[in-house]
Amino acid sequence: MKAVMVIMVLTVATSAQAADKTWVLTETGLGPVHIGMTAAQVARVLHKPVKLDSDDDARVCAEVMLPGLSGTSAIFLNEKLDSLWVRGPAPYATKRGIRPGATDAKVRAVYPEAKVSAADYDEAPAANLLYWARKDKAGIEFRTGTDRKVISIAAGGPSIQYMEGCS
Repeated sequence: MKAVMVIMVLTVATSAQAADKTWVLTETGLGPVHIGMTAAQVARVLHKPVKLDSDDDARVCAEVMLPGLSGTSAIFLNEKLDSLWVRGPAPYATKRGIRPGATDAKVRAVYPEAKVSAADYDEAPAANLLYWARKDKAGIEFRTGTDRKVISIAAGGPSIQYMEGCS
């Protein structure tokens, strides 16, 4: 019986670690990581430590890399997860199939309701494409470079519009 339990535990642990590559990025989170969680709750579902600085500024706003999630960082506002940011060659895509590296044209075709604005730093044709599932509460912002490819995807609350980190 003990041997069976050990095998079951190893199988569950291996499945949980492999599942992150199939997680879907939505305006409410990524896999079991949900907007509104505390850092302790995120750490519990990732089985890895997620620590916010203890100074007052970090309690108001903190950006941290999420351990074990390739190319993914998080912004916590008032110690609650407000947004997730996926950059570079990350294995995560939105539920409509957009991931970093997708073309601007594909984002516009798949998210026709997204509002287009000038990129924060790069000149056109770089752009920000903002889709709100719930106005100013839950959305996804795609940032494209001058090559018209998605550089980053931010999903979650109002901090998806921050230019960099907590600003």
